[in-house]
Amino acid sequence: MAIILVLVKVKGSHEQVVTHASLDSGSSHSFCSDDLMNRLNIKGEKRRLFLSTMEKKNSPFECRALSGLQVSDLDGNEFLSLPEVYSRQAFPVGKEDIPKPDDLRKWAHLNNVHIPEVDAEVGLLLGNNVPLALEPLQVIRSKENGPFALKTRLGWMIHGPLNVSDKLMARVYSMKLDHQLNKQVERWLKMEEDITTADTSMSLSQNDIKFMENANSSMRLVNGHYSIKLPIKNRDVQMPDNKFQAEHRARLLLKRFMKDEKFYQDYKKFMEDLIKKGYAEKIPLSNDNKKVWYLPHHGVYHPMKPDKIRVVFDCAAKAKGVCLNDNLLQGPDMMNSLVGVLTRFRQEQVAMMADVETMFYQVKVPEEDRDLLRFMWYPGGDTSKEMEEYRMTVYIFGSVCSPSTAMLALRQTAKDHPEVDEEVRATVERNFYVDDLLKSVQSVSEAQKVQEKITLLLKTGGFNLSKWISNSKEVIESIPVNERAKKIQALNLDLDKLPNDRALGVQWRPENDSLGFKTVDKEKPATRQGCLPIVSSVYDPLGFAGPFIVPTKLILQDLSKLQLHWDQECRKLIKFAGFSGCRN
Repeated sequence: MAIILVLVKVKGSHEQVVTHASLDSGSSHSFCSDDLMNRLNIKGEKRRLFLSTMEKKNSPFECRALSGLQVSDLDGNEFLSLPEVYSRQAFPVGKEDIPKPDDLRKWAHLNNVHIPEVDAEVGLLLGNNVPLALEPLQVIRSKENGPFALKTRLGWMIHGPLNVSDKLMARVYSMKLDHQLNKQVERWLKMEEDITTADTSMSLSQNDIKFMENANSSMRLVNGHYSIKLPIKNRDVQMPDNKFQAEHRARLLLKRFMKDEKFYQDYKKFMEDLIKKGYAEKIPLSNDNKKVWYLPHHGVYHPMKPDKIRVVFDCAAKAKGVCLNDNLLQGPDMMNSLVGVLTRFRQEQVAMMADVETMFYQVKVPEEDRDLLRFMWYPGGDTSKEMEEYRMTVYIFGSVCSPSTAMLALRQTAKDHPEVDEEVRATVERNFYVDDLLKSVQSVSEAQKVQEKITLLLKTGGFNLSKWISNSKEVIESIPVNERAKKIQALNLDLDKLPNDRALGVQWRPENDSLGFKTVDKEKPATRQGCLPIVSSVYDPLGFAGPFIVPTKLILQDLSKLQLHWDQECRKLIKFAGFSGCRN
């Protein structure tokens, strides 16, 4: 079976994932596993398709259509852009089907063929709609009825009998869109959203109860920060050795550093800050902990802040079928309703916003659990030196348990200080959405008191509120300059207007205390498929844009009634209806 180790990434992203790809010329389309989709942090559009194989014809299945994927050989020499790829929960291909170096040793004619051995699942199937990936550049012919080798742009792949599984594998031969998609869109157009401002009461599962018991029994205030044991499902479980995986991912990073100096400098500064601030530490020489796990890591730039990098630790990276997140309890959903937080933010005259600085990093992991958070890094960021072992001392981005743990610790600050007034206590409980605080009160004096008290309260638990902004310049003047949002720190509050900001993804205009929408001018094909993402792209959790969005939904509804194909041009009708070539 033609299986090859590749790098996969999303176009425009720097994050690269190592996976095996099955190259199948009998498949009319390309697919990726749900696991790979999650590791790439993409969602795609929901689709319902028909799949035809030798075993079954026109078998319906639900999936997501992913755009913008690129694939390359392990050296990242040339990334090939893939057409639309469809997600599958799993492939009928296992690790036993992957050719290994040992399989080639008995075939002398393949001695010069090198295939790397990395513990990775088969996460990609490339069909005949990616001819550049399948095109042979060099052929080593079969001898004595043995396997033959093809060199492609993605590397060497082996065809023919090997010491791998002899089970029969079904092949994909054709696929077509399900016309029930039309009915799904019709239902969407008719659907009334059930918007509630209520924060749903928490219903705990058995795992949630176990999570809470772990947190309540282990929570300690140590040096001004809460320390909570990792919510490990089974503390007796032995994690496999995955150091090789972390080292391999670090070497891939090194190649990226060599190509992109800015990325390297930003990454280096982030990692050095982690160590300097005590969020990470070198492994102690006397450490003999047998419960060890190494975390690969990668850098992500915020789309709205291209100069700000965040290093994310890949807790979902699997080695020998296991990952850290699989062994951690996620905890109950402790988030307030987004609509509820936004509605309360619009309730009173004086509004203000802030966020908790590096919220997850303010919750400490006890020393006994830190070796599950090891990672590889270059001392001082000097890539000419050998990598050394470090470990995180705090909860991290990428861990399934970090959001619930951090929110639990944040709320604990109010519980530990019963002397605080009810307004401040309610603010901690009801006005946070993850690390964002949105609050409105009746007067400037009340806003100033709440701002001062909640800042002091949260500092007792190690949480620092920063990036304050308000629709009241008096409130802003009462806040230290270094604690204000960057965009207003140099502002002349007597002369300058307050700049716009984002309140949970919605544009907030504090100068006149209004919410608004900013659309991007994007050209889309004049088809139903082109109209749909435009109609559904405006983020409007409160429904304020309904009068503008509903007419466009009606246009799409009319196009559906005409029973046009999704990719059929209907430019005249769309222009007449006001889309002007499907331009947003």
